[in-house]
Amino acid sequence: MKKIKKFIVRLSKSNKYIKKVLKSIIRKRNSHWYHQFCKENKIHNKMIVFESFMGRKYADSPQAIYEEMIKDDYFNDFTFVWSFRKPQEKVTIPALNRAVLIKYRSKEFYNYYAKAKYIVSNSRID
Repeated sequence: MKKIKKFIVRLSKSNKYIKKVLKSIIRKRNSHWYHQFCKENKIHNKMIVFESFMGRKYADSPQAIYEEMIKDDYFNDFTFVWSFRKPQEKVTIPALNRAVLIKYRSKEFYNYYAKAKYIVSNSRID
């Protein structure tokens, strides 16, 4: 499976039409996941998803809001979720020990987006 995926990625880099078709397929798959999870899950009133620069960084206003929330006792029973493109690299950040780290635009990402009542982001949301 990995060889096939690598081949398709290489092919899409050399062919603009294939790249456009693949983006369309991925967009439809992601939309399907989100709508499926919206039907299956109910909204969790005490869940907040954070995202900064489309999953690239732990920074800016989402970081400031999150850090203030974890200091406040009112939010002790809230579930905080951070989405990153490479979540394994963010495990070392001490403030994130209270958050669930997920991969940006993964199936798990759309599941949490469908469940969360609040989404804090500093960029556009699909």
